[in-house]
Amino acid sequence: MYIITSASNVILAVTMTATRNIYGNIETSDGIVGVLNANILKVETVPEGVAPFTYCYTPEKGFYPYVEPPEPVPEQSENELLMSYVIDVDYRVTMIELGLV
Repeated sequence: MYIITSASNVILAVTMTATRNIYGNIETSDGIVGVLNANILKVETVPEGVAPFTYCYTPEKGFYPYVEPPEPVPEQSENELLMSYVIDVDYRVTMIELGLV
């Protein structure tokens, strides 16, 4: 039995056959896996419940659940920062004109 993993060790496929063709794709009994830097690993058995994209595998660690990394918080662009500054200044000027400050 073979496991196809991505460069980050996420299981992409579990299959009975796996060979790399001349184009670098991996041909399996279920179809073709066309992922760059995919690895073919031979294993004796696969635990029940292990499915592609839900588990990872390395020979050292074995099978372990895949945890998606958190999405990075987007930084404000320069335009957004300037817009926020203009709104803040406009608010302060309005408060001064109304005599509330």
